[in-house]
Amino acid sequence: MKITLVCGSIREKSTTKAILSQVNDYLENQNIEVNFIDFQNRPLPMFDGTKETKEKAAWWIKAVDEADGLIVASPEYHNSFSGVLKNAFDFISFDQTHDKPTGMIATAGGGKGGINCLNGMRTFLRGIGALVLPQQVAIDAGEFNDVPICTNKDLCERAFQLSDEVVRFAKLLEKQKVS
Repeated sequence: MKITLVCGSIREKSTTKAILSQVNDYLENQNIEVNFIDFQNRPLPMFDGTKETKEKAAWWIKAVDEADGLIVASPEYHNSFSGVLKNAFDFISFDQTHDKPTGMIATAGGGKGGINCLNGMRTFLRGIGALVLPQQVAIDAGEFNDVPICTNKDLCERAFQLSDEVVRFAKLLEKQKVS
């Protein structure tokens, strides 16, 4: 079982990366194989639809294709998800995401909550065939300390429950493929 975590933030001290790191640790403690995609450390070229550009993103396409489930997280920027995330998923096709269990997490500053980010992510992820789970998590910047680490235990627990759901659905779909 492999779950790929996709971080839509490239900012230093990113709250998005922080909550995904906590989810990463949670899943690894359950002996789930995790692939943490961090575009800050491994950036993608801007998508232009050419073969040459797609070849440079082959590692990313393969990571999504080989995942049994995805957890996609983004900061909310201007009532939407990050451009980094949009660019990354422009490389991905229906073939890589069809019926792939996908959970979503949004982080936001200023008390806005990230709901618009989640709505936008849901639309584009469904558009490429992902099986987007109804449970979602939105976390305001005020719920993180200066490190940053999410300090709101209830919100952390919601993120962990979301990851449990992604794993559960991935296992159910795996059983269905076998039968």
